[in-house]
Amino acid sequence: MIANFFRKSKPINTVAIICVLLFYYSIAIVTNKIPFQPIAVFGVLLTLGSSQFIIIKNKLTKHNSYSFLLFVLLITFFVKTLTFTSSLYSNLILFLFLRKVYSLKKETKTIQKIFDASFWIGILFIIEPFLIIFITLLYFAIYLNEGLKIRTLLIPIIGFFIPVFLYFTYCFWFNKINDFCQLFYSFTDINWGLYLKNNYLISIIFTLIFILISIILKTPKIIQTKDSFNFSWLLLILNFILSALLIYFIDNKNGSEFIYIIFPSAIIIANGIELYQKKWISDIILLLFFIFSVVVNVL
Repeated sequence: MIANFFRKSKPINTVAIICVLLFYYSIAIVTNKIPFQPIAVFGVLLTLGSSQFIIIKNKLTKHNSYSFLLFVLLITFFVKTLTFTSSLYSNLILFLFLRKVYSLKKETKTIQKIFDASFWIGILFIIEPFLIIFITLLYFAIYLNEGLKIRTLLIPIIGFFIPVFLYFTYCFWFNKINDFCQLFYSFTDINWGLYLKNNYLISIIFTLIFILISIILKTPKIIQTKDSFNFSWLLLILNFILSALLIYFIDNKNGSEFIYIIFPSAIIIANGIELYQKKWISDIILLLFFIFSVVVNVL
C-alpha cells in the first residue's frame, strides 16, 4: 500500500512527503534535539527541490516518489541536517555542481557544463576546502562521456582557478592573506567519537545495508542493459564514495555534514526498490524506513 502510493509522482505525493518532513521537524524541536530555525526549514526545502530537479531532469530514477521520500526519511535519521550550518548552504552549491556533472551525458554545451561545474567547485573550496575532492567526480564524468583530452583536462583547472584567484585578490587587497592560506592548511578532524553514539551508529549501519544491497542487485542489470543510465549509475556510486570520504575528513563534525551523503544514498536505494516486482517487498522496505525513523528519533 505504501509503495503503491509513492510509486507515482504527483503533487499529492509531494505534499504528503513535505508533511512527513515537517512532522519530524516538529518532534525534533519539541524534544530539544535541534533549535527552531525558520531559515533552516527554508534551506532544507530548497535542498529537496534542488535534489528533485536533478533527479527528474537526468532521469536518475523512474517516474515515482521513492527518492523524494527516502531523502526526507534519511534526513530524519540524521536530524542535525535540519539545522542551519555551513554544510546546509554549501550542499546547495554542491547541487549546482552536480546538476552540471550529471547532465554531461547529454552531449550539448559540454564545454560550458565542464567549466560551470569546475567554477562551482572553486567556490565550494573557499567555503569548505575538503569539498575539492568532488573534482574527481567531474573528471570521471568527463572520462565516461568523451574521454580525457588536453582541452577537457585544462578547462576544469581554469574554472576552478577563477573564483580562487578572485578570493585571493580580495584577501590580498584587504590584508587578509592568512585567511586565504588557511584554505591549504585545514585541520583534519578524524574523530569518530560522535558517530559511535547509538543514534548515529545504527543510522549509518541501517542506511549502508540498503545501499550495499541496492548496488549489488542493480549493478549487474545496469551492465547487461548498457544504456545511458550506466553513466548516471557509475556517477552515483562514486558520488556516494566521495561523500563518505568527505564526512570522514571534514572538520568540526556535528552531524549536519551527513547532508552531503543523503542525495546519492536516497537515489541508490530508490533504484534498488524499483527492482522489486512484488509490491509487498517494497512495502516492507519503506515501512522499515518509517519505523526506523521513528525509533531513531525517540532514542
